[in-house]
Amino acid sequence: MKRIRRWLGQETPAIAHDVFRILVGIYTGAFFVRLLREIPAISSSDGLLDHALIQEAYWFTRVSLFHTGMPDAVFYIADIIGLVGAGCLILGYRVKTAALIILIIEASTYRWNFMVMYLDDAVAHLLIVWLLLLPVGKTLIWKKGGVTKEDWRQWLNERVPAGPALLFLANVCLIYALAGFWKLDSVLWRDGFGLY
Repeated sequence: MKRIRRWLGQETPAIAHDVFRILVGIYTGAFFVRLLREIPAISSSDGLLDHALIQEAYWFTRVSLFHTGMPDAVFYIADIIGLVGAGCLILGYRVKTAALIILIIEASTYRWNFMVMYLDDAVAHLLIVWLLLLPVGKTLIWKKGGVTKEDWRQWLNERVPAGPALLFLANVCLIYALAGFWKLDSVLWRDGFGLY
């Protein structure tokens, strides 16, 4: 038990966590741009999906910000708020608050468009959840007067507990292991169609 505590209690450079934060911000920004483009075809009440039927068939899709009869403007506003949140992640401004708002919007959109969502959409949620759990926002922060050499020196020396990052890496390994085991049983992957 002491060995595990010591392993989880190690320290790691904080700047690596914030590089991850910036990359997640860029990914999330692209995710919301895609969602904005898909509103007329998918998210709209007049789109391809029968959202009322989806919410009737899958009870958990009703736990969402979005419900049938909402105007398209609600989806545009939500996705623009998500884009602003992604910008906050990139700049390091109120990171945890922005991540929480993004998670709520992403989860609601996932449930609203449940029939056409896939693994990459779920990974977006997972990345945001890890931003809530990791110690981020201590380095690589936009400053009004600009970043100085002293800021860089301080950021490079900043340390945070390594435990959350080690758990994050274990989570990533679990995802890849499960995906690999699934492919062992998949006819598409065994026949080569998955690669094709």
